[in-house]
Formats: sequence, C-alpha cells, structure tokens
Amino acid sequence: LTLDYVFKRDKSKVSFDSKRIARAISLAMQAAKEGSEIDAKTVTEKVIKQLLDYKKQNFNFIPEVEAIQDIVERTLMKTHPNT
Repeated sequence: LTLDYVFKRDKSKVSFDSKRIARAISLAMQAAKEGSEIDAKTVTEKVIKQLLDYKKQNFNFIPEVEAIQDIVERTLMKTHPNT
C-alpha cells in the first residue's frame, strides 16, 4: 500500500513525496529550536502511517495538502508541544 498522489491547494494532483513532509517538519523544529533530524524523521513516519491508515479504509484516498498539514500539526503537538 502506497501513497502515490497528493492534491495541492490549487486542486492539481501531483506525485506524493514524503521528503517534502520531512523537510517541513524539520524546518518547523529548527524554527522552534526543538527536536533533531531523528525526531523529524520519527514524526514524518507517524504522519505517513496515519495517511496509510486512511488509505487502508479507502483505497482511492488521495490526501490534500491541507489535511497533511493538519496531521503534521497534531502530531507535532503530541510529540513536541513547543514546536
């Protein structure tokens, strides 16, 4: 089971790239002066797992950038509340 696509804010469909999520998480942690690259990787893995869980429930699931951002924010708040 993989995530192949994501809907951007303009509703265009592009290839899913987990590295973009990892980079955004890493930048947020750097800005908050909290967490390491290992922490960013761990949070990224949790976000992707949650997205894959949604895909298991609905095989046609394609995440939207906004939904990914919401999941990232919730995951960061649980694991690194100051980020």
